[in-house]
Amino acid sequence: MSDTNPKRQPPAPLALWVIKPVAARDDPAWMDRRQFESVIVRAESPALARELASALDTPATAVGYGQQEPTEGSAFNSPRLYHVLPVDGVKSALDGPPEVIDYTVRNMTSR
Repeated sequence: MSDTNPKRQPPAPLALWVIKPVAARDDPAWMDRRQFESVIVRAESPALARELASALDTPATAVGYGQQEPTEGSAFNSPRLYHVLPVDGVKSALDGPPEVIDYTVRNMTSR
């Protein structure tokens, strides 16, 4: 039996995305979160790339440091901290499932 459902959309093609920090290292919005210099993600969209990357920095429990709000969730979901940009010209990494392909933690000792 063939699938003839006209509402079913084929899966979106995967693309490569790079997530880069836009906030300064000492910006209080980091709230003592781990900072990444770059994260390369294979995903359908920038939003899904952020979601996949969030596993890298989401704490198991909320941590409060005297801020107005406790540190919950991922910094990757904040456009104030990270931007997501397409990676052009790379075809070989498009094969495979949606996932984080590579990342670099920010060196906090250099300015």
